[in-house]
Amino acid sequence: MKSKTIFNPTYTTYVTCSLFLSATGINGLYAQDASEDLKELESTVVVGDKEEATANPDFLKSLRFTDDLKNTPITTQVISAEVIEDLQSRKLEDILEHAGGVTPTNSFGNTEDGVSIRGFDANIVEDGIVTSGISTSASFRQRNAATIESVEVVSGPQGALFGSGGLGGTVSIVTKQPKVGQFLRTRSTVSTEGLLRQDLDLNLSFGSTDQYRFRFITSLEDDDRDFRDRADGDSSFLRGMFQYAPNDDFKITLGVEHTNTNSLFDRGVPIDLDGNLLTGRNVNLNPDGLGHIDTDNTVFDSKLEYRLSDNWNFQNTTRYEESSLQGDSFSQFGVFQDPVPLGLLNPNFSGQFLLPFQTITRSPLSRAFGTELFTTRTELKGVFNTGSLSHESLISLEYTDSEIINRNALPTGGIFDAVRFAVDLENLNIDLPTLPTFIDVDALTTSTETFAIGAFDKITVNDSLNVVLGGRVDFVDNKVTSVSAGTVSDFSESEFSPTVGVNYSFNEQFSTYALYSESFLVNFPDVNGNVIDPREGKNIELGVRYNIPNTKLTLNASVFDIEETNRPTTDLSIAGALPESGTFESQGVDFKLQGEVNEHISVILNYVYNDTEFTETTNARALGSAERGIPEHQANLFVSYDFTPDEARGLTLNAGVIYVGDRLAAVPSTTLQFIPTGGSTLQDYIRVDVGARYNFGEHKSIGLQIENLFGEDYERQGG
Repeated sequence: MKSKTIFNPTYTTYVTCSLFLSATGINGLYAQDASEDLKELESTVVVGDKEEATANPDFLKSLRFTDDLKNTPITTQVISAEVIEDLQSRKLEDILEHAGGVTPTNSFGNTEDGVSIRGFDANIVEDGIVTSGISTSASFRQRNAATIESVEVVSGPQGALFGSGGLGGTVSIVTKQPKVGQFLRTRSTVSTEGLLRQDLDLNLSFGSTDQYRFRFITSLEDDDRDFRDRADGDSSFLRGMFQYAPNDDFKITLGVEHTNTNSLFDRGVPIDLDGNLLTGRNVNLNPDGLGHIDTDNTVFDSKLEYRLSDNWNFQNTTRYEESSLQGDSFSQFGVFQDPVPLGLLNPNFSGQFLLPFQTITRSPLSRAFGTELFTTRTELKGVFNTGSLSHESLISLEYTDSEIINRNALPTGGIFDAVRFAVDLENLNIDLPTLPTFIDVDALTTSTETFAIGAFDKITVNDSLNVVLGGRVDFVDNKVTSVSAGTVSDFSESEFSPTVGVNYSFNEQFSTYALYSESFLVNFPDVNGNVIDPREGKNIELGVRYNIPNTKLTLNASVFDIEETNRPTTDLSIAGALPESGTFESQGVDFKLQGEVNEHISVILNYVYNDTEFTETTNARALGSAERGIPEHQANLFVSYDFTPDEARGLTLNAGVIYVGDRLAAVPSTTLQFIPTGGSTLQDYIRVDVGARYNFGEHKSIGLQIENLFGEDYERQGG
């Protein structure tokens, strides 16, 4: 008997051509008109000037306590503005495909960013504030690349830097900010898969010293996604920023951002136990009139920066975010290729009713979710000496208040509607004579309030030896209530997350480092309403860093061991965590080579070996299993070549290769016996991308990007 419960998105060859135009100077803001050029293009068009950037910066803004990367005992990687432009990235997930050890996870039907690092869900940080992750409210949006300046990936638990969650690491986004000067940049994009997109980036500054600065970024997108049935969608994005900087010591920035999307709630395409598609790649199991979701996201933020002296700086960042998601759709429930007793679907049902054909059962659900997240963070950063020791230090206070409201409505038939709306694999009939009728079930509200105190110190002992000491205490209050049952749980926790590291440089080229770091995550109540102790992640990491002579290339190689305790034990047939908790371990090797070979060639090369395992769990069939969606082997290569003016003025070529190994599609289940003990796998794949960008004139360029050059059919974990 073959069966499958996981659906996965599949991908095709994708060709985009973009025209990028930029006008500078207030009198020339509307001098460029790309409309005639766009009519002649059948792929994608982008217009603008090339930003100065480097693939191997010597600083990371995400490492709050220091601007020096090379002497820091933490594994990090930067995807620069130039690489983002070469890739013609539209979303954050496009950028992260070229970061080492980062894999996509559940994107909740393609409505938000899901990211995993080293086998654990990662936090996403925007300009220093944690905005989404398993520890905070969901952000119902896929982040738009139009406002992303660079992306920094910090690997390993970083509770001392970023607080709870992010046991595998943190993705830190640095956004574009207002600048001195005037420019207008437009980018028009079309693709072979039905994408139409228009970006606009306007910057103004005025005043006697250009102390008043304004930047407005917007993006409108219409995406037919024509290789998927009835999967068209559209989105609008805008961000406005005002900055007042009267002198070099004081700056305040105010921002507002809004994202609206209407798109298919896409759980992907069903596969069998060997990872083979059971339907065509185009199949959308939602009938007409069902399946599209509306999401809305609004952000207000502010940042105050004040230089107290030559050695000390004060900063306060405050952010309020509100998100909503609503719509009706089918979610996957099960895929059965042989007749199956209904008792296997519902262990409480003792009858012998059989599904009489090769079947996909579909479970309809109506959703109305809402989230709010308020965060304010104050920090004091400075340098000082104590005797012969030099210090780079950070003291921080942070307050976060988040609320998630989940409202679900089920069809009148409950679980039996999954059978009533089933479709035959041999004779697919997606549409329904009538759509389901939904009734409200419950509204669950989760409120979390956190206050944190943190301190970090990087101590320079001598020219060779640096020591990092850091820690953060989080005080967490969590309350879960339901409309029908009243208060489900109300509890408080306090946790300390330390970091200790040492870096030793043998010479200008070669250094080695060791790091111990921790992070934690508050667990929600189990199925009986009892609180499980917080998850605790502990990371031990040893690494070497080598700057290759006569280049700007840096090689970083490390081995890591992360153990998570108090991990809730789950089973696919049970809605919630079992009373018992377990232990999960992630071990591996992380290799990164990044930088400039010479003035023409830039390289990003990553390889990660990641062995994940459930070492303790009451789900006996999952004991020793790997984590879902995490490949043992993962690698990517990105190379760009800039021609000199004598060879081909303004021409840049790039090529990328992405390899993702076999990964588990479903963790084995104790009660759902049809999922095999060894799990089921998604097959490995190699994807090749190529692109070119040509700068003609001072402020104009045209680019062509071909994603999946050889038309490889592949599936990414998601849904």
